[in-house]
Amino acid sequence: MRKTFFAALAACCALGMAQAVTFDWTASAATSGQDFAQSFAAGTSFTVAVVFNGPLDPATSGNLLLQVSHNPGARPTGSAGPTLAIDQSGAVSVRSGVTVPSNTLDLSGVTDGRNVFAITVKSEAAGVNYDVTFEVYLNDGKDPLLSFTHSQVDGTVADFEYIRTGLTDATFYYGEGIATPDQIAQLPEPTALALLALGVAGLALRRRVA
Repeated sequence: MRKTFFAALAACCALGMAQAVTFDWTASAATSGQDFAQSFAAGTSFTVAVVFNGPLDPATSGNLLLQVSHNPGARPTGSAGPTLAIDQSGAVSVRSGVTVPSNTLDLSGVTDGRNVFAITVKSEAAGVNYDVTFEVYLNDGKDPLLSFTHSQVDGTVADFEYIRTGLTDATFYYGEGIATPDQIAQLPEPTALALLALGVAGLALRRRVA
């Protein structure tokens, strides 16, 4: 009877994982001020996110919440590449020459406990140049907090070189392609990933002992 129960539990877990894993995320620890050197070439769309515990500390409101950017150090002086930086206060900044719908995001949706903040970057060829569209999501919001496009970005600065966060004790996720709001909202906390791994390991060990 107990074997049947554990077999059923394992089957349920496998089914749940099969249904949930519809976007290929990669996770790493988010260290304050760290650049993540995952490069995305011009014409590649991708999604980045951080899972963190709220509320946001007013004392760190000037620190970055999340930034995606080309590497200005590797570009010609004065070149404008596709960049979006959002502070923990909600302040928005981009490269020069781009009009942003709002210079401040409403981050009142950040709650006590688990939060997910994400940016999707859709990059499409437009002749010899690229149109790069950013959309920003918070938790389970279906509508983006912000959406805007860098139009006709020169191909020499249309690729992304680094991603940065000013959060600590968070988990950073990224993946090639555009994740849906549901896939973003369901990103697990680091503790959830650890517990899942322990559970799978426990089931495997039990089978070997049996």
